[in-house]
Amino acid sequence: MNNNILHTDLCDMYGIKYPIVLAGMGFASGPALTAAVSNAGGLGVLGAASMTVEELPEMIQRTRELTDKPFGVDCPMPPQLDEVPEDADEDVLRKSFPPEAVEYAENFGVRHNIPKTKGKAGLQVFSHDYCKQIFRISKKEKVPFFVSAVGDPSWAVAEAHDVGMHIWSVIGLTRQARKLSGNGVDVIVAQGTEAGGHTGRIGTMPLVPSVIDAIHPKPVLAAGGMCDGRGLAAALAMGASGVWMGTAFVPTEECGVETVELGYMT
Repeated sequence: MNNNILHTDLCDMYGIKYPIVLAGMGFASGPALTAAVSNAGGLGVLGAASMTVEELPEMIQRTRELTDKPFGVDCPMPPQLDEVPEDADEDVLRKSFPPEAVEYAENFGVRHNIPKTKGKAGLQVFSHDYCKQIFRISKKEKVPFFVSAVGDPSWAVAEAHDVGMHIWSVIGLTRQARKLSGNGVDVIVAQGTEAGGHTGRIGTMPLVPSVIDAIHPKPVLAAGGMCDGRGLAAALAMGASGVWMGTAFVPTEECGVETVELGYMT
């Protein structure tokens, strides 16, 4: 029996010291930050949203040159994929976004003088093909786990489990957690509205215990507003297996934000 109060089932699953996981933030969670978190005893996660499918193998290799510890790959998998053809081009993908969301992004950019930008992978990061390629590259590279930033990764579960790979999913509703857990997703990240990334309308404190109760004994990570040891302690007290943290790592030297020209995509 391990008497370390920070030791959870997540630690046993991946052989880590601390149940702290780096959120796979596009641009920010590159090889340097991913490796640094894993080397410190947590779990690093590469943010694939800022990469093309051609770049991902190189980024995985760079990370492995910096650490021999486990790490994962994160990819956005928006819910609207179910309504978009697999061969959709950028014009079709752009039309799949809610008009009010596009208007908000454009107005926000103008109001704060943020230039328009286009990611290296463009809007293809929201396509079926991109998501599937990122997953299959991760599988080929024997990455231990693949994270669906949002959306439903159930299609990848059987293929991943065939090679001993785990599937994680970030959710904002208890019913999502129940559905995905039932479909074989291995780890659920319950992310409250306090989060800096993809999130819903429910706060972290009510969401996390609700999800834990719904899918016990499957591991649940707490996310949203987790930025220090007090947040980790609170998450563990609620019964979470660890925390999923992003913004807290942005000010670090290893973070990749300062290496890119930021803007907003339309």
